[in-house]
Amino acid sequence: MATNTPGVHPSIRMLPLPVEAQELFSRAVQIVKSRPSDFKKVKKWLNKRYSEGDVRKRCKREYRDDFARRLQLLRLDDSPTYNRRLAIQGGCALEDLKRRRIEEAHGRGQRLEGTEVVTKPHPVDTVIDETNVLLVWRWEDERYRQDFQEIKAEHKAAELYACDHSKSRVWRLRLAVSEIIKAEYPDPPKHIEHSREIVAIASLLVWPEPLPMLGKLGQWKWESEPDATWDANPTDPMDDFWRKVSRPPTQDGPHKIPLHGMVARVVGREEAMFFRRPLQDRELDSSLPLDDLLKLLRIAVDVLQAMVNAETVQASAGDGSGGPGLGGDPSKPADGTKDVPDGTYSPTEIARAMNAYKKRNAIRMALKRLFDENQLPGDAWIENNNPVHGQAKILYRLSLVRPFLARFEPSGRG
Repeated sequence: MATNTPGVHPSIRMLPLPVEAQELFSRAVQIVKSRPSDFKKVKKWLNKRYSEGDVRKRCKREYRDDFARRLQLLRLDDSPTYNRRLAIQGGCALEDLKRRRIEEAHGRGQRLEGTEVVTKPHPVDTVIDETNVLLVWRWEDERYRQDFQEIKAEHKAAELYACDHSKSRVWRLRLAVSEIIKAEYPDPPKHIEHSREIVAIASLLVWPEPLPMLGKLGQWKWESEPDATWDANPTDPMDDFWRKVSRPPTQDGPHKIPLHGMVARVVGREEAMFFRRPLQDRELDSSLPLDDLLKLLRIAVDVLQAMVNAETVQASAGDGSGGPGLGGDPSKPADGTKDVPDGTYSPTEIARAMNAYKKRNAIRMALKRLFDENQLPGDAWIENNNPVHGQAKILYRLSLVRPFLARFEPSGRG
């Protein structure tokens, strides 16, 4: 799948990912590496929220809350025993309760088969009436007690679900992916920090070098390493066989043998997104929601890149000649904007880059007319949107729209 796509880092190009995903992940890594100081809050967030202790605490709380919900549903989800108790406490007469239960049994086609209530299409068993309705209540009470005791016993038997592995860094990193996808994309200005969190998690999934600016998960080694330390289990007759199967290959030659999923190994960060079969190349783990992650990542890298471009415009115009808000005098022409790098900018930022800040409203209207009339090239603009509230903002590529705006240049060309 490796292709010579411009803008894709060679290390990411070798990963089994679609070309678009390689480009997005490369942009994410570039943002993280070029602006590490922007990710100080993200580093603290990752270290705290996805530490082993914090994840275990959250899993235990969710485990307890889930059992509380199950007990509540046992009572509220059409529980005859619990509803009967509430009716008696409310002053309802027993004769009225008996009559209602008999009518309900007739309506549902319920019969008594021994001491058990069953539902059959043909009345071949004992019909429920005044003589046996107490047996029906007794059977319902016993079922309620059994279900209640089963839920309590299951709750006491463990503190976590079997699928919760808070000790595993792979599991915690995948949990971060799952939670960032489920989270609602916030409104400005909070969307900047949320975009950084998305970019940070994406970089951890694909970048083979350490990322210390992203905390402990960023310092975790990328490749899995052999692990020859296992404990003997004399009670297992298959112990010797499993030892032989899981023995990692020797790594004493000049070329290391890739470790697959059956050998004993210290799991590396790569296994959060990829896995290997014996004698096979690295594969993408289909259980990871890549498409959902890419939708968020596309928004996040565009937002952060637009912010970087805006800061670049302000920095290049901040030598005393920029417009309002740039630290300069708006009456003076800007001469530092000639070094503004090509990128996507808002109409106001393009006006600053063209040394035509006073004409920003006219430039905004001209760009809007060109956009509405489809006169711009397809790659001359991008939509920087908020996916939650449907808010959209069009950013324009400076090098492609500038020829259309030549009449606004201070030189007066065009």
